[in-house]
Amino acid sequence: SDRVTLTTGSLQMKDGDLVAIDVSQGHIGIGEKGIDALSLTDLELLGKTIDIAGVIKASRETRVMVSAGGQTYQYKTKEVKSKGEIYSGIAVDGKVAGSMYAGKIDIISNDKGAGVNTKGDLVSVDDVVLTANGDITTNKVN
Repeated sequence: SDRVTLTTGSLQMKDGDLVAIDVSQGHIGIGEKGIDALSLTDLELLGKTIDIAGVIKASRETRVMVSAGGQTYQYKTKEVKSKGEIYSGIAVDGKVAGSMYAGKIDIISNDKGAGVNTKGDLVSVDDVVLTANGDITTNKVN
């Protein structure tokens, strides 16, 4: 599979294989040029906070996962476990031009009180799942 993971976390390795990613800090910023993920099966963004100012364009088969906050991410099973930290700001901030087009979209805000703000379009063939322990603001979800 063609999988890309962008993270601010530390990698947990075992026998040369990536087992998990531990995220405690760091910011991911996707600029106005966005991301072309058309050839990928999975695009994963894992950071304490994430801003998306450009279009993330993926194929009908691509799973896009944006997960912010303190977390441990099991790489093989794609399971996110929140650390239960507290954050009062916006953890995932999608600007007006920060739209996503993919087969499946998961946006997760793990910290208690942290919100998700998506001003751009979220368009998916399958599901769009927004999960937060804070406020969720969206514009257009298809």
